[in-house]
Amino acid sequence: MAKYTLLQKLALVLAWVATLTATLSGFAPRSLFLFPVLSLPLISAILLLKHNPKMAGMQTSGSFFSWLGKMQWCQIFPRLENRALVFLAAGLLLYLFINSLWVSEMDRSYRKLLYLLVLLAGWVAWQKVPALLTGLQLWRIVRGIVIGVLVATLYISLELQNGLGLTTFFIETLSPMIELGENNRPGHSLKLPPHYFNSNACALNLLFWPTLMIALAWPKGQYGSAIRKLLPPVLVTGMAVLTFSSHSESAKVALFLAAIGFFLASRYPTAFHKACLAIWTISVVATVPLILLGSSPVLQYGSWLPFSAKDRVHIWHYTAVHVPDNPVLGKGLLSSSVMNNRATAYRKKYPERAKDHPGLHPHNIFLQAWYELGAVGVTFLLFIGIAVLGKISALPPKERPFGYAGFITFFCIAAFGYGLWQTWLLAAYCYSAILFFLALVHRKTSNAT
Repeated sequence: MAKYTLLQKLALVLAWVATLTATLSGFAPRSLFLFPVLSLPLISAILLLKHNPKMAGMQTSGSFFSWLGKMQWCQIFPRLENRALVFLAAGLLLYLFINSLWVSEMDRSYRKLLYLLVLLAGWVAWQKVPALLTGLQLWRIVRGIVIGVLVATLYISLELQNGLGLTTFFIETLSPMIELGENNRPGHSLKLPPHYFNSNACALNLLFWPTLMIALAWPKGQYGSAIRKLLPPVLVTGMAVLTFSSHSESAKVALFLAAIGFFLASRYPTAFHKACLAIWTISVVATVPLILLGSSPVLQYGSWLPFSAKDRVHIWHYTAVHVPDNPVLGKGLLSSSVMNNRATAYRKKYPERAKDHPGLHPHNIFLQAWYELGAVGVTFLLFIGIAVLGKISALPPKERPFGYAGFITFFCIAAFGYGLWQTWLLAAYCYSAILFFLALVHRKTSNAT
């Protein structure tokens, strides 16, 4: 039986912490989804300590930041488009810092920026970690995450068929420790809203495609061939049941279009890449005029639209009307969250649009970027998306469709689902990117062996 050093054991423990949290994302509060991402820099720090015995007595954080200071950042991304992505992300962060100087909630903006830096540090740290791991150690980490995603997916799928019975029981048991909300006061039976799992469904959709990549490259070994045949259909079926049983229209659109994109990217890679570039460019650059032209009274007041879709149209139109006020630099980071303060004055000025209203966020990151960051921030967002698509197009043919499907999932959730700065969703984006990276390394390793 193999013997592990203390540091190796700690690395495995932290990997399983990330796995357990992915599992708990099936029914726990969505903020719990932050912990896998926040734990990943610690894993890399401990693995680096293993290769620096003289530093074993030092604080982990000290060795970690020492390594960050010494590493040659651009060597992480040998290709031009990858290097450009690093510089674009750094430029965007610098602009976000400057953009925060003229907002009313400056302290909240800086806390969000600090959180973004933590996520980026976790992503960058993982670029070096696989080089420090044996194939078996890397496999243990990705296998654990796959198990966590599978359990979370199956749990939500069953709960949606069961009327949230188990989840209600868990929350009632833990009710002294958590906030139940205004509609669930002590002495009353707990009633969970139908959309309770919407954020979990979106987060697990972001993890689905890299998880499927790993499942299809499951090592042969003992029971390996059987697992490779059974696990992918179970994952696909579970995700389909979860998504289309949920009340998240964004997740449904994302899974449906991602599946179509996967097929088209497999058959027509060049044409599909050009189509993705065109759709991304139009969505980022022209979202404001498209919304203003498209939000006709038929959409705003038509009874044939579902409530969530009609509500989006009202929020989008209200936000788009205010973009021209500050078209170049925007109104400032997180400014859309305080837009409700002007709702009454707006309705008095435009009584014919009485149903227009702001939201806690615009439910469209492209529109939100125009409103908060202006043309400067939108330019960064545009070229970051182009750089990511460039990375995907450079992947091996068998992995490329998974990358496009993951990008489409992100695009749909970003365009219809939530806000640009929601903490749990930023963590889900980062965790998905890390898992894609690990899946690519694992598939390359398994193909080599």
